[in-house]
Amino acid sequence: MSKSTITLIVLIVAVASIMVIRLTTSPINIISENPQEKTVDYEQYNFQNWKEFTAVNLFKVLMPTLPQHASKSIEDSDKQINKKYDMYVSERGDRTIFMITLISFLNKPTNFNSEQVLKEMMNNMIGSNSDNTLQTVNLAQYNGYPSLDFSYSNKETYVDTKAFMVNGTMFVLTRASVIQNYNTEEFRFFINSFELSNSKE
Repeated sequence: MSKSTITLIVLIVAVASIMVIRLTTSPINIISENPQEKTVDYEQYNFQNWKEFTAVNLFKVLMPTLPQHASKSIEDSDKQINKKYDMYVSERGDRTIFMITLISFLNKPTNFNSEQVLKEMMNNMIGSNSDNTLQTVNLAQYNGYPSLDFSYSNKETYVDTKAFMVNGTMFVLTRASVIQNYNTEEFRFFINSFELSNSKE
């Protein structure tokens, strides 16, 4: 696994570990402009050769390469919340990274609010770098579950994310690339290939 992949995994774990069950109220300016989108070159992205990966009893998905898996459990003694993190990371040669992160809340509090947790996760991801700027955000549903779609960028990187809650587990699907490789169609192909297992729904 490359240094950039390891760095991203460490960043995700660090950001997720400081999540709390509350809604951040600090305002964030939404920028509607996006980088120049490229026309999808199917030969370049080679969608027909993407690999199907199945996480047993969780999901299946298509990725450019078979992902590497890392997991970590964190106990927040102050909030009395135990969380388990599972990350599946696929890295392509052009430094584009596809990641699926599962955050399982093992002992949800009675005041658990899915929308607030999703927004808190987004704010923590964006706040991890002072150069990050929120580009788009949309609160919606994914197969009947609360979901949050958002994208953000800095001088070097553009990140697209779809996050949703399923029975106490947050699924975070992410595509991160250098600015010149930004393409929403590839992210759409990635998330459209994602399927929850019947046991998880």
